[in-house]
Amino acid sequence: MTGSDKQGAPGDSLIKGETALLGICALVLFTAAATRWPYAFYVLLRLLICMASAFAATKRHAEGNLLWVWVFGAIAVLFNPLLPVRMSRSDWEIVNVLTGAFFVVWVIYSLIVPKKLDLS
Repeated sequence: MTGSDKQGAPGDSLIKGETALLGICALVLFTAAATRWPYAFYVLLRLLICMASAFAATKRHAEGNLLWVWVFGAIAVLFNPLLPVRMSRSDWEIVNVLTGAFFVVWVIYSLIVPKKLDLS
């Protein structure tokens, strides 16, 4: 058996990459909610969450899951750093925890439920 025989489906690395990315995002969101950081950290947080959510939304669009396109798209808009949504720190803490919890549930769901990849 050669090294190429051990490879998984072509989309497996994207699924694992998305799972890892959203897991990291959840960790950062929980960290942001639990502690205080300089303003630059929150700008980078917005950028990270916006990009990760936009990436997840494009993946859901490719899969034809329109509901999840809207959910991840809404998260991307909420966290976008170019036109930031202004809220108090306590409100952002709640949003960070809820978004982090959503990402954790999504990661667990994506690990449990096998993906049906149509690569034709």
